[in-house]
Amino acid sequence: MVSVVSLVYTILSYEITVSNDTINATSIVKEKMIMAYKRDQKKRGRPKTFDRESMFESSMMKYWQDGVLRSSLNEISKLSQVSKPTVYREFGGEDGLIASVVEYYYNKHLIPKLELLNDDRSFEEVLNALIDDTIKPNSTLKGCMIVKMSPYFKTLGKQTQHQLFLVRENMLASYKSWYERGLLRNEVNPNIDSNTAAYFISVQLTNILNLVTTDDPVHQIKEQALLAFRSLLATE
Repeated sequence: MVSVVSLVYTILSYEITVSNDTINATSIVKEKMIMAYKRDQKKRGRPKTFDRESMFESSMMKYWQDGVLRSSLNEISKLSQVSKPTVYREFGGEDGLIASVVEYYYNKHLIPKLELLNDDRSFEEVLNALIDDTIKPNSTLKGCMIVKMSPYFKTLGKQTQHQLFLVRENMLASYKSWYERGLLRNEVNPNIDSNTAAYFISVQLTNILNLVTTDDPVHQIKEQALLAFRSLLATE
């Protein structure tokens, strides 16, 4: 007969064996899960750094080509390969993005044009250079993104409106300073004050940019521009 002591020993040995097997199995599963996680992380790599300039470029081209009202945030996100949550995190929403793109466009495309006004040549010579630069064929798109936005100013967000206002004020200030230098040199019409002249220059350049988007011949657009600007020049 099996003694009671032997029976108890056998039962305890079995329980310990089962318990150890369970612990070992659990440890193996955990180790495999950790290894799988590490492999997955290695494949994923580090999160990509958000490329603001790339986002600005793709957004700018979309707004410039199709217009801001015909460019949804979903389209911009897909085109830029940037998720909507990232857009909200970086810009606070669509309005913040558009405002940032307006600032980016101003710095990249408009400031170089305004730098022409600081040229030491005569007012008329700089005017001709400015007209040529405005009507010359663009390697990407015609016209001006900001000019295309302007008719829809009231429908845009507050941040975008503010940024457009700043751009307009900066450009008017540049035109005014340019004209005042012409007054000091007796190169422009003294009967036109600099504020009026700055506004006139802005309106005429906007007209030129709108004409550039049409099929009108470039030489014809330039002739019309020179005719309009003639009133600003000093008469002998």
